[in-house]
Amino acid sequence: GPLMYVMAAIGIMGSQALGFMLARFALQPQIQKMYGQDEMFKKISAAVKKDGFKIAMLGRLSLVISTPVQNVVFGALTNVSFVDFFAATVLASVPEGMIIVYLAASTRDAVGTMNEEGSPWYITLVAVLAVAALVHTISDIAKKVLNESLEEEDEQLIHQTVAIEGA
Repeated sequence: GPLMYVMAAIGIMGSQALGFMLARFALQPQIQKMYGQDEMFKKISAAVKKDGFKIAMLGRLSLVISTPVQNVVFGALTNVSFVDFFAATVLASVPEGMIIVYLAASTRDAVGTMNEEGSPWYITLVAVLAVAALVHTISDIAKKVLNESLEEEDEQLIHQTVAIEGA
């Protein structure tokens, strides 16, 4: 019921906020030392500097990088504000969590009612596949936009470097 959704939302928001805070305030020196010079993380950091909420939101939607890794990257390797990070988490990860809860409940109900009267199991299967296709499509779109944002940031850094070297 509704309590499952509330519990999932609280768990998602709490665990991601805690992961961010841990990375930002306890692990940042070690993580910066290990990964601070990595080119990919430099690109992400530069893109976040330009538009933190957008990049955090696209990262959450893209499903390319796992959630714990995103918490560490955004917390320790970028200067994204906690407000932007948390807003992106709420707007992207909480609905994803709700979909997972819905799919789990639907599957449980479908398995439990296979031998009973009511909706046939294949109706639930079609609904589950439709939601999975939707999540996959959203992820693909977000991944494409995130890659374009990182490429734009990369091009800007190249132009700035060329301008500085030419001066």
